[in-house]
Amino acid sequence: MKIPSSMDYIVVGAGIAGLAAADHLRELGHNVLVLECEDKPGGRMASVMLGDVPADLGAQFIATKYKNILAASRRIGLQTIKLRIKKTGIHHGNSIDYLNPESPLSILAFKGLKPINRLRALLGLGWTIVKPPYIRVERLEDGLSLDHEKAATYFAKSTGQEVVTNLLDPVLNGLAFYDLDNSSAGYFKAAALKLLTLKTLSYPKGIGELSQHLASKGNIVYGARVQGITRQTKTVKISVQLGKKSLQITAKNVIVAVPGDRVLGLLETPTQAEKTFFSSVRYTSAVILHCRSKTGLPDGNSVVFFRPSTEKRIAAIHLNPYAKGRDATYFVVTLANDYANDYMHGKVSQAEVSKLIESKIGKQAKLEILHSQNWPSAVPIYHPGYITKLTEFEKTITPRDLVLYCGDYLKGGFTEAAFTSGTETAKLALK
Repeated sequence: MKIPSSMDYIVVGAGIAGLAAADHLRELGHNVLVLECEDKPGGRMASVMLGDVPADLGAQFIATKYKNILAASRRIGLQTIKLRIKKTGIHHGNSIDYLNPESPLSILAFKGLKPINRLRALLGLGWTIVKPPYIRVERLEDGLSLDHEKAATYFAKSTGQEVVTNLLDPVLNGLAFYDLDNSSAGYFKAAALKLLTLKTLSYPKGIGELSQHLASKGNIVYGARVQGITRQTKTVKISVQLGKKSLQITAKNVIVAVPGDRVLGLLETPTQAEKTFFSSVRYTSAVILHCRSKTGLPDGNSVVFFRPSTEKRIAAIHLNPYAKGRDATYFVVTLANDYANDYMHGKVSQAEVSKLIESKIGKQAKLEILHSQNWPSAVPIYHPGYITKLTEFEKTITPRDLVLYCGDYLKGGFTEAAFTSGTETAKLALK
C-alpha cells in the first residue's frame, strides 16, 4: 500500500494493544495507520499453522474474566473454545508432583509439600489474597502499600517458605518466567486473585484469531521500522525505514504500542517523566518451542511447571490443546531468561535443547522441534516499586499529549490488560 505523508492517528506496533487502539479509533470513523516492524500482526498474541495444527507463539490462553477481549470477540463473531487442564505437574529433581487446577482442594494431596504445609497453602494463600487491601489487576494503584515488599516475603508470612519455593514460584515462573523475589507483593496479590478464578479459553484456530480479524479491517504497514518519534508544536513526526526507503510521516497523535523497554529508543526528546518511568520497565525473555513426538508427557499431564530454584532453563512444558486425536503428541516447551537468551544468540544449539527436553520428560521417539519463537521482551516484570513508578507516571499523562502509550506493562501482564490499555489510550487520544 502507498504510505501517506500525514495521518490523523498513527499506532506504532500491531500487537494486541496496538490493534485494540486502532480498532477503537477506526470504529469511530477516524483515519488510522498502524506501523508494524514484523511481517504479521498480533505480537505475543499470534498463532501460526503447523500443517493443520494451530500453534500459539506467545500467549497461550484468554479467560472467562477477560470481559473486553470477549466483548470484542462477540462483536466480530469469533467463537471461543474451552481449554481443559486436567492434570498439572510441578517438576523437581527427578520427580513430578501433581495438582488438579480445577480443584483447589487437590493441594491437600500435593506431595511437593509437607502435610502441614498443604493446609497452610490452602488456607493461608486464600486468606492472603482476599484480606485487605483488596487489589485488582485493573486497579493496581490500590496495591501501593504493598508495592515495595517482595511477594515472596509477603506470602511466606502466611503460607511458609516451602509453599513459596515448591508451589508459587514454579507457577509464576511457568506463566511469566520470573519468581516471587522479583515480584511486587501488590501486583502478585492482584494477579493471583485473577489466576485462581479464571477458566481458560482460546479460539478454534489459535489465540491469534482475534489479532488476525482486527488486523484485517485496518491499514497496517508490515516491515516498517520506526527509527524515531519527534514531537513538534502541534504534530508528531515519525521517521520510518521501510526496506531501503526512509520515510517521514506526520500525525496529529501517535500511540506507541511496543514493549515498554523499547520506548526510550524511539523518542527523540523524551521528557524527564518518560526517562524516569521507561528506564524502570523490564521484561523477562523467553523462547517458545513447538515440538512433536511419538510419546506424550509423563503420566498424562497437561502442563508441567519447573521450580526456578532447581531448574532455570525450562519454565514449563504443556500439551498443544489444538492437537487432540493426532497420531503424534504436539507439545510446547518454554525456555526462560538467560537460557532463552543463549538460545536466541546461538550459544545453545537445537540439539542441546532436544537433549534437555528429553532429560525432563523421558526419551522421546522421533522428537522434532517444529517451530521456534524468540521473545526478547516476553512478559513485563512488576518488580518491587514498579506500581509506584507507574502511578507517578500516569499522573503526568493528559489528553493534550501528542504521544501516548499502551501495553501490558501499564495495566498488568495479561493479554486482557494489553487489550484494555489499547482501548483506553485510544479513548484518551480522542478527548
